[in-house]
Amino acid sequence: MSSAERRSRAGGAAVIIAMAQIASLAAFAQPREPISYPRQFTAQSAVALAIRSHPAVAMASANVEARIADVRSAELQAGPSVSAAFTSLYGSGESTSFAVVQKVGTVEEPLTKSEGTYGSALLNLAVPLYSKGSWFNRDAPAVASAHGKYLRAKAELDAQMVDIAAQVANAYLGLLQGTEEVALQEQVYKTRRAHLEVMRERVAARLSTLSEQLAIESLVASATSDLEIARAKVDAAQRSLKTLIGMPAGQPLDALPLEADLPQLPNVARLIENAQNTHPAVLAQEGALASARAEVRVARAEYSPTLSFVSSAVAASNLHTPDVNRFYSVGLALTVPIADFGLNDSKVRSRALDLNQSELKLQAERYSVAQKVSSAYQNAQAAIEKVGPLRAKLAQYRQQEDASRAQYESKLQGLDRLLGDRAATLAGADALVEARYAAWLSYVTLVSAAGKAYGASSTESGK
Repeated sequence: MSSAERRSRAGGAAVIIAMAQIASLAAFAQPREPISYPRQFTAQSAVALAIRSHPAVAMASANVEARIADVRSAELQAGPSVSAAFTSLYGSGESTSFAVVQKVGTVEEPLTKSEGTYGSALLNLAVPLYSKGSWFNRDAPAVASAHGKYLRAKAELDAQMVDIAAQVANAYLGLLQGTEEVALQEQVYKTRRAHLEVMRERVAARLSTLSEQLAIESLVASATSDLEIARAKVDAAQRSLKTLIGMPAGQPLDALPLEADLPQLPNVARLIENAQNTHPAVLAQEGALASARAEVRVARAEYSPTLSFVSSAVAASNLHTPDVNRFYSVGLALTVPIADFGLNDSKVRSRALDLNQSELKLQAERYSVAQKVSSAYQNAQAAIEKVGPLRAKLAQYRQQEDASRAQYESKLQGLDRLLGDRAATLAGADALVEARYAAWLSYVTLVSAAGKAYGASSTESGK
């Protein structure tokens, strides 16, 4: 027996445990009380709140609950059944004919005309012993099929959470990046304005040309535009983040900075191996495979014998007298299919082909996950490596700015040189901010490619 079959055949116990887990998850995903939103958020709290309030999670959770109900229904399919039937008639005619038709009463000789009421009651008990390929519904193919569908639904719920976490992380990082860029662009604008004032004084003193002043004015206009763009970026990121977590548009929101300057990348080989076994897309396909394997057994079971224990009790009134006739029976009922002229064989072949396709899809999904994780890892690694040189370059800009400030304070050079070096420092700082958040965004992509929800403590640091 393969490991996949063992997981499928152990489905009943797993589902019982999962029912409590999914019930709590459904309560988490579908809050009945209004949510109290804090003003300050971390990446983790924003992701948790989005998963709690997002309607897509609620819908996926409802699908999981429905599949659990299907499993429970399949487990009860071959259970005992008790049925009752009651009949009440008024008859008029030959009593012999009436007794023959109703199969009760006493046949009179000779024929006599009779008229009166008739009633009967039937109580029937049936207990399936062997039905649809299993004894007492243990390891029943229908239960295994339903459990496979549950596993797929659970994996789809996990995938939905991973997707929402990535969206929240992108909006959160965009908000942090935009906030830092606004602060830098405000400094750039002030520096350009100060430079313009100095240039105007130099032009008035005939120390600089008008074309030099026009060039600085162009830089001021560019800085003004960049500042407006940065502020618009912050507004857009705030709106996106509020929408994802279900926060009212008018409520203030402050995104707290990340704890780490740069993400720490995990071991790529271990990450790929783990993703090939735990990625929601892989787990969903494993559920589909378990269901397909069970469907082959379901098709075979349709042509298997059925053995049941049956018991019945019948009571009927007599047409002529107040006496009540009773009949009791206990026995076994065996149904054996003889021939269906190839219909069941064709069903089994069709299900076997579906099973083969599911096995190939699982292999393809694992290969795809490995490729995506590998590519995302390379992109994240390259993005992180870009930060170091930019940080070193920024340090050089700052050293140059400090030297210019010292020379300016010693009256060895003019203010315009210092302002120019200050602008270069700010441009370097802006490039570093962009590179840092590009590294974080590429890390979010890596986490999502590995099938994990960004924002958990295990993914925040990249471990």
